[in-house]
Amino acid sequence: MTPVAELVEYQQGEKLGGLPISLYVAAGPYTLDSNLGYEPLDALMDVVCDERPDVVILVSYRELSVVADMQLGPFVDSAHPHIQSGKISVSPTDLFREQVAARISRINEVSPATTVILIPSVRDLISQHAAYPQAAFDRTGLGLSKKVRILPNPCSFSINEVLVSLASTDVLFHLRREEVFQRAEEAEPDPSVPSSSNPQGDPMANLVRHVLTQRNFYPIFPAPEALAHEVNLDVTHWNMLRLEETAPDILILPSKLKHFSKVVDSTLAVNPGHLARASSAGTFAKLTIHPSKDLGGDDIGDEDLMDHRVDERTRSEVWRI
Repeated sequence: MTPVAELVEYQQGEKLGGLPISLYVAAGPYTLDSNLGYEPLDALMDVVCDERPDVVILVSYRELSVVADMQLGPFVDSAHPHIQSGKISVSPTDLFREQVAARISRINEVSPATTVILIPSVRDLISQHAAYPQAAFDRTGLGLSKKVRILPNPCSFSINEVLVSLASTDVLFHLRREEVFQRAEEAEPDPSVPSSSNPQGDPMANLVRHVLTQRNFYPIFPAPEALAHEVNLDVTHWNMLRLEETAPDILILPSKLKHFSKVVDSTLAVNPGHLARASSAGTFAKLTIHPSKDLGGDDIGDEDLMDHRVDERTRSEVWRI
């Protein structure tokens, strides 16, 4: 909750002037497995430069490719076919500068008011830390403008009054693999109550609820043996996986599971999907956070606290690139 006076300043002040906040979220892979041309990222940059959102979040994510049986996703992926086979003539840092940083610089030039946020993955060759939780990128030598914000994996941050939490590890898929559900028959069922065809409810919402209720970005210990290599879990820094005591307004969890956007216990949970599949374009998410409607009520004082209710005033869409 936030004092009404602060909400008025955030939403109706000089910067926003009553306009909504636009937030774009994309998760890797950012290039196809057939080349290192980063065409999907280039297409996303075209959209960003045309529409000029307030914030762009680029999450470095890895996915287990069913076709190639390898993991793809980070900005410079150690498991990319061209890198593994040696079909690369530049260093990982130079590749990032040429293919990623150069494209991000277009945003800085065309839309200087847009804030770009980068989140790493444990398989990023440009990262100095390959365990989860993971430190932010070292800006040195990456060719990134000071306007680009680099944050750790996982992380929580605020955009005005809106608390956003996210992680690049595919915790939803891991939870789905480990979840056990057993349907039990009622001893004396009520014949007037129709039986549910889906007693488990919304499975994706249930997965998100595990993260929210346990207040942990990775509420599994130990990591599943078959998936442990995707996490590289560092238990000595387990405390860094804790969520805030207050549930986030927006929770971003990229996953290989089908993309979605839904409200779970007043938190807007978003899986933006992948910007690129193994050989085709993918999806990204657009979030438009509208200002609160009842800030000027006669019975509301400046010192009164008000719920953010971001789930009620946010339009969330998943677009194909």
